[in-house]
This record gives sequence, C-alpha cells and structure tokens, in this order.
Amino acid sequence: MTTGDSSPAQASRTAAATSAEAERLAELHSLNILDTPSEPGFDALVTLASQVTGCPISLVSLIDEQRQWFKAKVGTDLCSTDRDIAFCDHVVRDRAELEVPDARLDPRFRDNPLVTGPPQIAFYAGFPISTSQGRILGTLCLLDTAPRSLTPLQRDQMRTLAGQVSTQLELRRITIEQAVEITERRRAEAALADSQANLAAISGMTRQILAGTDARSAIVKALVDIGGAQTASMLELDRPGHLVITGSCDHGLIGTSYPFVEVEVAATVWREGQPLFIEHAQEHPAINQDLVNQIGARSILFQPIKANEDVVGLLSVSWDQVRTDLSERQLAAVALLADESAFALQHDALLRRYEDLAGTDQLTALPNRRAWEERLTALAASARRTHTPFVVAVADVDHFKAYNDAHGHLEGDVLLREVAQAIRTQLRTEDVVARWGGEEFAIALPGCQDAAAQMVLDRVRRAMPHDQTISIGYCQWDRETSLDSLMKRADSALYKAKRTGRDRVVSAAHLPTPEPT
Repeated sequence: MTTGDSSPAQASRTAAATSAEAERLAELHSLNILDTPSEPGFDALVTLASQVTGCPISLVSLIDEQRQWFKAKVGTDLCSTDRDIAFCDHVVRDRAELEVPDARLDPRFRDNPLVTGPPQIAFYAGFPISTSQGRILGTLCLLDTAPRSLTPLQRDQMRTLAGQVSTQLELRRITIEQAVEITERRRAEAALADSQANLAAISGMTRQILAGTDARSAIVKALVDIGGAQTASMLELDRPGHLVITGSCDHGLIGTSYPFVEVEVAATVWREGQPLFIEHAQEHPAINQDLVNQIGARSILFQPIKANEDVVGLLSVSWDQVRTDLSERQLAAVALLADESAFALQHDALLRRYEDLAGTDQLTALPNRRAWEERLTALAASARRTHTPFVVAVADVDHFKAYNDAHGHLEGDVLLREVAQAIRTQLRTEDVVARWGGEEFAIALPGCQDAAAQMVLDRVRRAMPHDQTISIGYCQWDRETSLDSLMKRADSALYKAKRTGRDRVVSAAHLPTPEPT
C-alpha cells in the first residue's frame, strides 16, 4: 500500500508547486532587475518604510533560486543572503504577510544564523511584492534587533508602500515589453527615462499622502507630471446622479458639481468602468462645451478609479493642444495611477478616521484637549482677522469625586456623558465645547462679549442632569492676551467660583488684573 507522501495526489501537488515556482522565477528574471544598481524610486520607498514604522532596517528583497537579493536597503550593509535562511522566503512560499514579534522565541527562526548572529534579528515583518499575474517575487520587509509589533495604521502604510514597489516592477515590465523589436539604443533609453519619471511621480504621490498631504492634490499633480497635461482633475460622486470635482490643479474648479445629464461622457465612463480618450474634445457632441472652453481643453482622457470592481472616482486629464500621440506607456501609467489612487483614497480615509479618533474624547465624544487647542488657535486667528470678540470658559463638575465614591466609576462615566450632552444642548452651532480633562470642560463662545457669555453659561449651569451642579469661570479675549494666559485667567475665575460656594458662573473681569510677565 502506498503512503500518503507518495500518493498520486501528493505527486500532483508537488508538480504544480514546482511549475508555479518555475513560472515565478521566469517572471523575476524577465525583469532584468537582479544585481542592478540602486535606483531612487526603490530607495525612497525603503527610507519611507523605515520612517513611518521606526524600524532601523528596511529592505526590498527579491527571492531567486538560491538567494534573497536586496534591490534597496536602509540600515544594513548586507547585499544578499542564502535563500534557505531568508525570512522572506516564507512570505513567497506562503503567499501571505508575515510578522514575527520576537524571532528568538519562534521555533521557526530561533536557530536561524540571522537571529543567533549578525544582524541578530528579533523583529521581522514582510509584505508581499506581487506582479500583475499574481506571482510573489519578494517582499518589502522590516527588521529590528529588539522585539516589537506594528500598529494597524503602520501595517496599512506598509501595504501601500509594498504596492508601490509592485507598481515600479510593473512599469519596468511594461518598459521592457515595449522595447522588444526596438533596436535603437536611444529609443530604449528614452522609454526607460519616461518610465522612471512616471515612477518618480507615483512614488512622490505616495510619499505626500503618507506624510499627511491631501490625497487628491497629490494625485492630480502626479497626473500632470505623467501625462504632460495642462489640467488634471478628480471627480467623485456628490449624490446620486451628480459628480463633483474634489481635486484639480485649477483650484477654481474644486467643488463644482455636475448632474450626469450635463457631463454625458464622464457619466458613461463612470457607469461602464472603461477609460475613454477623446482626441477632439471641442468637436464632441456629448462633452460639456462650457467646461471644455473654461479649461481650454482640446483633448481629454477619462480614467475610472476602481475599488473591488466598483467605480469610486474618475481621473480627467486634458491638454490645450490636440493629442494624437498618446503612447501605450502613458495610458498604462495613468491606469496604474488610477489603481494607486484607489489605495490612496482608502489610505486617506483611514488616516482621517485615525485623526478623528485622535482628536475625540472616547468617553464623551467631544473634542479632546489636543483638538481643543487646535480649534482655539483657529478661532483666535479668525477673531483677530475679523475684529470680533470671543470668550473662553472652564467648567468643572462639582463634588465629582464624591459622586464617584457613592455611585461607582461606571455611573461616574455615565454622568460625564450626560453633562457633555447637556452643555451641547445649550450652545450655538458655532460654539465649541471640549473635554479639558477629568471632570473639566472647556467652552469657546465666538462673537460673544462678557455680558452675553454670562447668560449663555448660566443656561449651561442650570441644565445639569440629576440635580448635579457645575462651577464655571470665563474670560473675554482682549486681543493682547496670549491664549495660554487666557485659559489661565478663565481657570482662576473657575477657582473663585469653587472657593465662593460652587454652582455659579464667575467672570475673570471681576478678578485683579494679572501682573505682566
């Protein structure tokens, strides 16, 4: 009887795996990238990977038959290692990300010479670099000599950067394929230079996005760089049946909304999900000629942005002269940029969500102290510009420790949420309330002077739930006082409210004038 290891099914699986590996290696070698000099596009990505994660070592690692070779590296002098000890080989074979918090404790790696000897790896994280055919050629990986783990945001950033490495390899493949039958060295060099410019534009876009720059601005700039265009814009769905320009190198267009019936060509590209190049825009009956004349367009390319096969946006590229010579390479580069734009928009949305969470107090859903300070700075700048007054107040829930001791911390949390809601109900839309810390709240009343603020804040005092009381101190900005001093004056007024019986509103105008510092 045959054993499981030698069964026909096992033999078939082994043969399939051998064939898949042969195809993977063939595609790797077809890129002519192994043992080539360093290139700025790849170098920038490993540097960025190290910066966003804090890991000292980052590599673009490509796995061939016998070794892993580093196309780009930061933090190490190694150029390659044997494949049989490469952490990255596990990513290639398993076709999945790999994160090892402490290799010294992992039975797969604790005896690995890269762990027991230089560079003495403790932490490893590898993210697959894949081709358009779905083959894993290597990884964008991180190493550290100390144990650690990545945050969810850092993992998302690393996936985006690994996608950028994959994009660079795909553009390299396109360049090589289009160089076949081309015998003149100058034409081949020009094609490679063009692709490198495209890579630089896309890599620059990703760096800007990861640095916090608005994704849409970065995308339209990359579009202009890639297409040599006059104007580039991004359109997204404003509401059903309406497109709005959310990004454009012509800032006057941003925010302009069009119903589908006024932009028939763009609507068709949105519905069908296929790119469309219009050579003679001014002669096309289905194009909004007012918009064409406004931007001076002669030729236009519409490229859909897809996420999971759903169109989530459109890229519009226009030239002020008729274009009849758009190359396949340019069209492919714009299509790749559209793919990257989908990731960029997702990353941008994720980053904004993290920023919202970072600026929100999780208990009360109010802005937290960091967000308050940002809003107060903006409010002061606006007041200074428009010559309008404003008031800041600090409110403190009376006897909150006693309430906690009597009812428990969970009920104390409930009280703070209800106090926050009660304060909000008494304020105007333009007013700001934030959790200052503990049981304290900060309030800003733009356009208010002392007497009006007293009335508003007294309404807040009377709105407390469960017969709870609150003490409030406030101060009107006099245009000369720093924001730090303004908050200190309001806090001093709060202290006086507490000292003189609580459950009251006290103005800093009734306090002695502070000595100049």
